[in-house]
Amino acid sequence: MESVGHFLELWSGWAPILLFALLGVLELAVGHGDAGSSPLKRTGTNVGLYVVAALVTFAAPLTIAGAAAWAGHNGVGLFNVMSAPALLVLVLAIAARSFAAYWLHRASHHIPLLWRLHSIHHGDRQVDVSLSLRHHPLELIPAILLFAGLAALLGLPVWAAVLTEVVMMAATYWEHLAIRLPAPARARLEPWIVLPETHLLHHSADRRQTDSNYSTLTIVWDRMFGTFRPSSEAVARIGLGDSDDKIADSLWQQLLLPLRPR
Repeated sequence: MESVGHFLELWSGWAPILLFALLGVLELAVGHGDAGSSPLKRTGTNVGLYVVAALVTFAAPLTIAGAAAWAGHNGVGLFNVMSAPALLVLVLAIAARSFAAYWLHRASHHIPLLWRLHSIHHGDRQVDVSLSLRHHPLELIPAILLFAGLAALLGLPVWAAVLTEVVMMAATYWEHLAIRLPAPARARLEPWIVLPETHLLHHSADRRQTDSNYSTLTIVWDRMFGTFRPSSEAVARIGLGDSDDKIADSLWQQLLLPLRPR
């Protein structure tokens, strides 16, 4: 598995681009998104935020895969002191990672300092796959600390840590797609999976809807902790509204926004 881990760690650098391209093609083929008033500027801002965040990630002294490698080298963490089948390790890693992501996302809506950073993601006035790239670079700091700590605590092999991140990344892209599933498929999947329709509510300008459906990949956590809202609810509009709309498509303004008095 060590060679698999090295392969996945190398491949993970290309995974975001490949997954984004594949789901972007799907969105173009069956999506229904509104191009908006300035689609190139809007998409450029979202991609620009991703590029800046990627540069921060490359410069960061701590990575999730690095934490997993450190734990393995030092015999730290659950799966470094007990053996388990590879499939069980991966399933538990994904479940724990999605659980941690739920609580970090929820905290990002209710802790003012974290909301300053996370609100950049909610500033977009349209939901499509490019919105999945839209995060302030400083928002990576609590995420990396939490998920790297989780990888070390579980004693994840590098391959499991990397593959888990790829799965969660794909789920993030998926939930932002501007597509709508057929009603029968939506009815079957919505109790278990985060669907684009479900996550659309999370980007509503209505704060009651914004503060719901925090999960990524599985919606079970929202159902378990009372933050689920069904996709049948109407969404009046997307974004934050008011003065935030005026600077939503400015990369420079979005980078500086968390640092300004509000």
